[in-house]
Formats: sequence, C-alpha cells, structure tokens
Amino acid sequence: MDKKIITKYLATKYLAIVFFFLLPLQTHLTFFTPMYEGRVWSFGVQRIFAMEIFLGIFLLALLFATSTTKSFFQKKYLWLIWIGIIFYAWAAGSLEALHLFRLIGVGIATSVSIKRFGAQTILTSFVVGMLLVSIFGAFQYLEQTSPGTKWLGISSHAPEVLGDSVVLVKGERILRSYGVFEHPNIFGGYLVVAIISVLLLFSQKIKDQSNTKNHSMLFIWLVIFFSALVWTFSRSAWLGLITIGLILYWMFKKKYLEKIKLKIKPLALLSSLGLIIIVFVISWSAIQTRLGQNYLQNDFEQRSISERVEGFEKWKEIFSENWLLGTRVGNYTADFDKPVHNSFLLALAEIGVIGSLFFTICFYGVFCENKKALILFLPFVMIAMFDHYLWSSYAGLVLVGLVAGLIHSSSTIFPQKLP
Repeated sequence: MDKKIITKYLATKYLAIVFFFLLPLQTHLTFFTPMYEGRVWSFGVQRIFAMEIFLGIFLLALLFATSTTKSFFQKKYLWLIWIGIIFYAWAAGSLEALHLFRLIGVGIATSVSIKRFGAQTILTSFVVGMLLVSIFGAFQYLEQTSPGTKWLGISSHAPEVLGDSVVLVKGERILRSYGVFEHPNIFGGYLVVAIISVLLLFSQKIKDQSNTKNHSMLFIWLVIFFSALVWTFSRSAWLGLITIGLILYWMFKKKYLEKIKLKIKPLALLSSLGLIIIVFVISWSAIQTRLGQNYLQNDFEQRSISERVEGFEKWKEIFSENWLLGTRVGNYTADFDKPVHNSFLLALAEIGVIGSLFFTICFYGVFCENKKALILFLPFVMIAMFDHYLWSSYAGLVLVGLVAGLIHSSSTIFPQKLP
C-alpha cells in the first residue's frame, strides 16, 4: 500500500480518536449577548464552540483522505443537503444555520468514522471521554459543589445558588450532577448514549473468548455511567435508559445474554453490584422525590410541573398563529424564554407544518436502508417528549447527530441482521 495513503489513514484515525474523546467538551467563546425587552435573551446568545472548529477540521481531513471522498457524495448523503436547505430557509438569521452544521456535521463524521476506522475504535474513544466526565459528575454530587473553569466551558454550581438545578429533600437542597454540561438533563442524555455505546461494545467483544478482563472492564464502566445517570436525577434520561434496556434485551437475549453472564468475572460483578447498592442507599430520598413522593408538599416539583403546563399552553398559542411556516428557527424563545418541554413540539412551532413535512421526508431518505436500526432512536424519542434541549441547544444537536451517525453506520456495528 502507498505510504502516503497509510499516512493519511493514520492521521485521520488519530483525529477521529481525539475528536470523539473530546466531543462532550463545552469550551466556547461568547461573542454576542442579545437583550430583549430589558432582559437577556438566553437562547439567543451566540457562541462558537471549540469542538465546532475541530469538527470542521476533521470533516475536511475525512473529505480529502483517499477512498473517503467518494462516500461524501453518495446518493444517501444528498438527503442531508436537503435537510440543510430546510434549516437554512427557516433560520432566523445566518448564525442559526449553525444548527445544520452541528447536527449534520457530527452525523457525517460519526457515520464515516465508524465505517472507516471501526465501531470499536470510535465508540471506545467516546466512552473513555464520557468516563472522565462521569467521574467529575460523581465528584459534583458527592461533594455538593462544582468548580468552574472557562477553559473547559464548565460553570460553577452550588446547592445554595438560586437557579442551579437541585432536588429538594425535607427542606435540604441537593445539587444535581451537571458533568461538564449546562444542565443535568443534558448530562443524562449523553450518559444514555454512553451506556448504549458500552452495550454495543459488549455485542462486539463477546465473540472474543480469549480475554475476559475487557468484558469485566466494560461492565464496570457500565455501572459507573449508571451511577452518574442516577445522580443527574433526570427523569427523561431515566425513561430513555429503561427504553434502551428493554430494546437491547429483546435484540440480544437469544444469542448473547448467557455468554455475557459467563464472561464477567465474579469480583467485577460483585464490586459493581455493591456500587449500585451504595448509590441507591445514599440517593434514595432524592430519587423518591423525583419519582413523585410527597409531591403536594414539594414546591420544586410542583413548580416543575406547572412550568411544563404553562409552556404547553404558550406553545398552543404560538403554534396556532404560525402553524404553516413556523416562527423560524430560534424565534420561539424571543417571545417566551422558556421553551415547551418537548423537542418535537418546539421544532414544529419553529419550522411549521411544511418544514416538518420536508424534514421528515429527508430523514426517511437518509435512514430508509436502516429501518430496523431506527429502534435505537426510541430512547431519544422518549427524552424528546419531555425535554427541549435536543432541538434548542448546541449539546443536544450534537447528541442527535451522534446517534444519527450510529444508526446510519448500523451495518458496521451490527454485522448480523437485527431481529
């Protein structure tokens, strides 16, 4: 093989490893803070994220790498251009087109990288990066504080600070785990993807009978992610985890379940079960609160529900006035700074019925060859029904792009036909 081709391959592979390892990073530069009716329009704040610049460099490297260029111009990728046109046409301004770059760019980078470098390399890079974030998230919960640093895009948090996300337990404010993200719910969504990634690595590694240490390590990672997910106290992410658990159990129970049991060392299994018990013991009161116990006596939980009801009523009003073409991307929150807690309804309000129809057609065009793998979207359908960040935030759009890329490359991740 040509030495130049090998060099390009290795260079893009190392870029891929670093990119997916750093993907959760939220380092950014804020260059415009708009005011609207005497207040900061928080959803209109314009930022450029370090990982967006990295993404552009990485996509260019993939584009010019030998044997990768053609894959960018396959017919199925042309559907992504149509999605981009929709986003741009319905954007409030040119900067809103960054929505397109984030979602589609990460989707293409994920799909091409998995097909070129293998699912194990890409998924492991992302999982290891999320492992560090999860350890930091555990520190936040156990210490009930979060140090901030502008260089990593991390804000400081404390339970006594009004506006920080907490759970109220018997009058005590318990800080939820943020990780490196701007809200615990977003951290929860990324942890669900990390858990899915570990389970997919399981499905690939269990064929290798020579080394059980790798499988035991994966199981330990799974438990760490699960623990961090509990401490986010994100109900939508919990629901997403339950959904993916049922799906993957149904997919792999006949072929893999018994093998997985046999290939996890007893010490790793016992240690992990012990950690889960400890997590539930120290968090049980807060978990009960989030699941609705003493709802009538808890002002925080009542306010959370009332805000969602208010948001839905406001959505009906805005949508009824803009049902055909929508408010255009980004404009919904200019009038109402608290978006409806449903990504589908928020998207419908911003791009309207026509934009949603075109978007659905293009979405089908991209994934029509991977219909069965679309079941991996179900956990995020559940999350999207109760949260808006999958549409309204940088981190959410990156997450959707990552999952879309995983599904698009499902033939590589799942060598055999899905049940």
